Amino acid sequence: MRYIRTVPIFLSALVSFVGVAIFACGSSGDAPAGNDAGGQVIGNPYPSAQTSSIHAEPTSVSADGTSRVKLTITVERIDGSPIQSMPVSLSSTGGGNKFIVTDNMTDSQGIVIAEMTSTSAESKTVTASFGNVSVNTQVNFQLCHGALFLPAVPYDVGRVSHAVLVGDFNMDGKLDLAVPNQFDQDVSVLLGTGNGSFSPKINYLAGDDPRDLAMGDFNKDGIPDLVVTHGSPGAVTTLLGKDSGVFDYPLYSVVDGGAAAVVANDFDGKGTLGVAVLSYTDRAFNVMSGTGSGSFSLSQVYYTNYGFGAMAAGYFDTNHQLDLVFTNSSYDNVSVYLAATDGTFPNANSYTIKSASAIAVGDFDGKNGPDLAISGYNTVSILLNDGHGMFGTSHDYAAGDIVGPMAVGDFNADGRLDIATTLGTGGDVGIVLGGGDGTLGQALHYSTGHFATAIRSGDFDGDGRSDLAVLTDGDTVNQVSILLRSGCVP
Repeated sequence: MRYIRTVPIFLSALVSFVGVAIFACGSSGDAPAGNDAGGQVIGNPYPSAQTSSIHAEPTSVSADGTSRVKLTITVERIDGSPIQSMPVSLSSTGGGNKFIVTDNMTDSQGIVIAEMTSTSAESKTVTASFGNVSVNTQVNFQLCHGALFLPAVPYDVGRVSHAVLVGDFNMDGKLDLAVPNQFDQDVSVLLGTGNGSFSPKINYLAGDDPRDLAMGDFNKDGIPDLVVTHGSPGAVTTLLGKDSGVFDYPLYSVVDGGAAAVVANDFDGKGTLGVAVLSYTDRAFNVMSGTGSGSFSLSQVYYTNYGFGAMAAGYFDTNHQLDLVFTNSSYDNVSVYLAATDGTFPNANSYTIKSASAIAVGDFDGKNGPDLAISGYNTVSILLNDGHGMFGTSHDYAAGDIVGPMAVGDFNADGRLDIATTLGTGGDVGIVLGGGDGTLGQALHYSTGHFATAIRSGDFDGDGRSDLAVLTDGDTVNQVSILLRSGCVP
């Protein structure tokens, strides 16, 4: 009988043990609960996807980069009570998006308020994430008709600057800027954030009278370096790159004559980057071989009867050697030097262009390789390539007064190359839209506020559209003005 009486006691203990185990496990789902003796929910800290939400107002705006959608994120428990001090992160499908958030922690009502803009016209899924819960909503950014670019945002550089370089100096996938400052004898480097803004300048000693610069790995360590030309004395210096976009003290290499424009390339085919340097004092250009340590040795000097004004490069024929092109503003022509298979430049072909000053290279008709765009006094001239490095008669298009340096990009996102150029009056930038067949349309003008001396294009905010970096004369120092694409079309 005693044995039979112990069975209920054993079973009772077992049931009690199981009950404890069940209590410890709790309930599954997005809101685990704690139970008191009466089985009621108390102090649940977990957000619930069933009661939390994200609300957009309005749900449809222009993709102009300035029109804003207000996002209200509410974080609640399964019983509908708010959760305070919960961090909320935001993300969205598509490109060109920007979130403006003052505080990403929920307030006493469990709410976070944010705003969103975009330069990409598309329907987007916007997601708010908190804890292990996500909620989403749909927002439609519509194609707008208006200005191609947002208002210019200036960044200070140095004094007396005439060139700007775009490149990824710290290898983080975001475009950076570099500007040589003639008066200050240094180079200003501005690292990009990837959202269209840049960190304040960091200046690196370069030497007397820096004029132009190019990027390349000149000492073969896998890190981008900068090469800088100097007008007086004639030289190039190399600023060897370190980690995180930092540059070392300059290495000097002598050039024949005052150095101006520069192009980096392995001209002799020996596997080491060299440079071609325009000499504005000797009516010549220098081709220099790289030593592999960051310095250069003079290989050959090519003298001409013209005074060169600007230099650009492209693969104009079919031998896969980089060719060079120069403007000769005093003689109203352009000289194209086609490289031989050994990287030398035996001959030049000249083309008449009135008041030729600056050059841009791009395939403006979609065939036969890169063509030439030449800026004159108030026009942009297009010379189309025949596929063998020979160019046809120029076609002139009005762009504005005193057309200067140019940049190439698809500025209205229609799949055709356009041209952006500095204008000598009022600090304007002219955008001349390409027709895709080698023709250009009417010029559109945008203000930078100051006289512009150089211009480059690049996708600075990661939205897949071409933005502009324009070097301008500021009140006390030069500035780089950033014009981001708005998402609108003219």
